[in-house]
Amino acid sequence: MRSGWIFFQASLLVDADGEVVRPWVAWFIDVATKAITGTAVTPGHLSRASILAALRAAVLRTGPYGPAGGIPWERVLWHRTDWRDTTELFILTALRRRATRAHPRADSRGAARNAYGAWLLLLDQGPQAARDLAARLADMLPIVGWDNHRQDVLARTAVPVSG
Repeated sequence: MRSGWIFFQASLLVDADGEVVRPWVAWFIDVATKAITGTAVTPGHLSRASILAALRAAVLRTGPYGPAGGIPWERVLWHRTDWRDTTELFILTALRRRATRAHPRADSRGAARNAYGAWLLLLDQGPQAARDLAARLADMLPIVGWDNHRQDVLARTAVPVSG
């Protein structure tokens, strides 16, 4: 199985132990068949635990998880651990796709979403590196219509709002 994983923050609000949050959804797919092999929905910020829960569901082939899945022989897209470079890569990808008016536009939004998600992981692991990229990310997000995410980036890093 050649797998990739995708994540996004759901647009709905849920009650998680008395706190209203937007949950994160992470899933693994089999790239060859496009089958979703594992999912996880977790409250709060995206974390390693979220990804590992989805991976566990993708690898197990018994109980409620099977029969799709198995041990991935190759991971694509998210096999990086350098979240700074990953964030920069997704920012550049989103900007390039937008500049060339690439289709489908959903892929440009996907690159922007992935830049934001990678940046959140970077913020957790390397706050200074995340602050260094915050202005570039905040400038890119409105281009794909994500003004609310821009405000989140600015609020989390206290980056001054540009004109």
